Amino acid sequence: MDGPEAAASAAAGQAGVERAGWSDEPGPVFSRAQDPAERRRLLIEVAVVLALAALLDTVNALWVPPDMPTFGFAAESAFILTRAAQVCVPLLYILHLTGDGLRGVGLARFVVPVDLVGAVLLVVVTQAVGAVLTGPFYALLPPEGTEPASSEPAAAWHWGLAVVAHAANALAEELAIWGFLYTRLRRLLGTEGLPMFLAAGVFASYHVYQGVAAALLILVLGLVHGVFFRLTGRLMPLVIAHAATNLWSHVEAGMV
Repeated sequence: MDGPEAAASAAAGQAGVERAGWSDEPGPVFSRAQDPAERRRLLIEVAVVLALAALLDTVNALWVPPDMPTFGFAAESAFILTRAAQVCVPLLYILHLTGDGLRGVGLARFVVPVDLVGAVLLVVVTQAVGAVLTGPFYALLPPEGTEPASSEPAAAWHWGLAVVAHAANALAEELAIWGFLYTRLRRLLGTEGLPMFLAAGVFASYHVYQGVAAALLILVLGLVHGVFFRLTGRLMPLVIAHAATNLWSHVEAGMV
C-alpha cells in the first residue's frame, strides 16, 4: 500500500487514536493498524520498549542474590535516575522521529487539579484492591521472595533526592508500559483486553523477585492502572500515584 491509500490508512488510524483516548477525550472506538509499514514500525517500537524497559529488569528479578550489598542512598538514587533516563530518552526520541508527540502517550498537557485528583483516586483504589487481595493471595500462593537490600533516606536532602528519583522512575515505567507498550499492542491487535493484560504482565514480570503472590498482586494493580489510563487517556495521574506509593514505602520503613 502506498500513495493515497497509505495516507488514507494513516489518517484513519490517527482518527481511531483520537477517539480511543490518546487525546484528552477518551472514546470507545479504536482502529487497528492496517498499513504494513505502520505495523512494522509498531512491532519495532514494541521490541524497543521490551528491550529497554523489561528484559534486563526481568532477568535481574529472576536472580536477586540474598547477600546483595547496599551502596548508600545517594548512589542507589543515582542508579534509579540513570535507569530512568535510559528508558525515557530513547522513547521520547522515538516520539520525535515518528511525529506522534506527547499526546500519543497520554502526556499532552499537565492539568494540576485533574491529574492530582486522578492520582489520589488511583492511590485509593489500588490500596483498597491491595488490601482485599493481599491476604488471599499470600494464603493460597507461594509467598517466598527475595527483597533486594536497599538504603533508606538518612538525611534531609535525601528526601529531595528520593522525590526526584521516584518521580523519574515512575515516569519511565508508566511511559514504557502504558504510554508505549499498551498503545502499540492495541494498535497492532485491534483489541482492548489482551494488550492491557500483556502490558500488566510485563510490568509484573520484573517484580517476580518478591514471590509469586506479590507478582500476581502487582499484575492486578497494573490492570487497575491500565483501566484508568484507558478511561482517561491521561498518563500523569499514573506517574504521580506510582511515585507517591514508592515514596510512602520509605516513610513506612522509617516507622519500623
